[in-house]
Order: sequence, then structure tokens, then C-alpha cells
Amino acid sequence: MESEVLRDALLIIVVLAVFLLGIFVMKRLDKFLSENYMLQLKEMTKKPMRIIHNERASAEDILSDIKMVKAKAGKVKIVILDEDDDCDGQNNMGW
Repeated sequence: MESEVLRDALLIIVVLAVFLLGIFVMKRLDKFLSENYMLQLKEMTKKPMRIIHNERASAEDILSDIKMVKAKAGKVKIVILDEDDDCDGQNNMGW
């Protein structure tokens, strides 16, 4: 009888300990994932969107793409480059 009570008490203590450990691990995991998500979100916003058109693209096609990007992003910066220009996102012309 006494051994059954001790066994049940031990079982309750072990289940409670596992439950508390699970809560602790989940909080740490949530914090890690939140920080990771914020870093990825910052990286995504830093990368410029590039739309490339060839010489056969009409002005209407280019304008519609600009309007689409402006509708999605809100604030946009438009840079038009010649095919000989470096399009790595860096300004190599000194201005």
C-alpha cells in the first residue's frame, strides 16, 4: 500500500517536472524563432527588387511593372541602367 502511494507520488512529480521542462523549452524555442524571423524579415527588406526588361519592352510594360511594385512596396526608388552598367546595386559612378 505504502509503495503504491510512493509510486503514484513519484509519477506525479516526474510528470510535473517533464511538463515544466516542456514549458521552459518551448519558451526558449519561441524566443529563438522570433529572433530568427525578425532577422530574416530585415534581410528581405534590405534586398532590392530588380525588374529587367530588354530593348523590346514597351513603355506601357515598364510603367505597369513600376505601378505594380509601387502598389506592393509603397515607397520605391527607381534606377534605370544601360546594359553596360553594373547592376549589383552599388553606385560606382561617384554620385
